Amino acid sequence: MASPIAGLPIAVVTAVTKEYRLGQQLVSALRGVDLTVYQGEFLALAGSSGSGKTTLLNLLGCLDTPTSGTIEVLGVKTMGASDTEAAHLRANKLGFVFQNFNLIPVLSAVENVEYPLLKRHMTARDRRERAMQALARVGLAERMMHRPDELSGGQRQRVAIARAIVHDPALVIADEPTAALDKKTALEILDLLAELRSQMGLTVVMASHDPLALSKASRVVEVSDGMLVKGQS
Repeated sequence: MASPIAGLPIAVVTAVTKEYRLGQQLVSALRGVDLTVYQGEFLALAGSSGSGKTTLLNLLGCLDTPTSGTIEVLGVKTMGASDTEAAHLRANKLGFVFQNFNLIPVLSAVENVEYPLLKRHMTARDRRERAMQALARVGLAERMMHRPDELSGGQRQRVAIARAIVHDPALVIADEPTAALDKKTALEILDLLAELRSQMGLTVVMASHDPLALSKASRVVEVSDGMLVKGQS
């Protein structure tokens, strides 16, 4: 495993708890988590299903807010941020890659990649050019007019990665990006993420329980029962 990359903090999690109400029961998903994510690193959150790693990803991605504690992402304190501020941060500074790709079935690959750009003040031509460039970066320039059902699992994940990077984000959040892929394809996707991280100066935070995925990270933090138990920083 490579050594962590030194850099400035890009996200800081301090004394964070997250609780959900399940019927009459109060469930603690995160309990007093402290974590700093550094610019340029490939950080993996390891842990079994239900450990709290996806909850932590959602908080880092401004998809949810903590019950208590503070989270600062790219200088924005998310606890006090308005819905507009959080949406702006997600749309302009964050990219997301999901286990099941989350592509729109009726759209072609290039249209899926264009989708995050639709609310920007860009011409249709500029959007298409940006999307085509992103697909070329992930090795899918020749498949841009194919719909998701005409692509393999690995190709769909490449489209999802192209969509995540099309707006040049600072931080990419990846939730189990290799879970639906065979080992060979998973390795290709992990190598692609590492290559894009190097080429574009991305910071990547990935949740995974796959030893292959964890071996590609520059730092691994283990999450168990809502707490960080190894590699805490």
